[in-house]
Amino acid sequence: MSFQYRRIHMAYIAAGAIPFVVWRFLSTTVWPDASIAAYLLTAWLFLTLLIGYPGPRRRWYWKPVMLMVALHILLLLALIIGARAVVESGVRPPTAMFFSLVIAALAGESWIALRLIERFYR
Repeated sequence: MSFQYRRIHMAYIAAGAIPFVVWRFLSTTVWPDASIAAYLLTAWLFLTLLIGYPGPRRRWYWKPVMLMVALHILLLLALIIGARAVVESGVRPPTAMFFSLVIAALAGESWIALRLIERFYR
């Protein structure tokens, strides 16, 4: 049951990414890539909080959530600054290279989120 529960949420995330993918094929700038990366990072964090997090019934619920949100905002800010730097330089990196950095950022953010959850829920 748990596997199907997660699969349906992943399907919702993928369906939400469709407009960004269409925009990507219609545009030659880096902004569609940055937008879909921000969407996927935010959707993954939301999915992590929805499925894997114990919930507001716990005493220390808001401390790790606020830390995760602050980290996420910093990550999105770095993504926007990087996208602006790419636009200003005029050199567009390959999409695969860009998304490999996004996957590395997602892995790092997830690792830190898991460590925060472990820290506050021992």
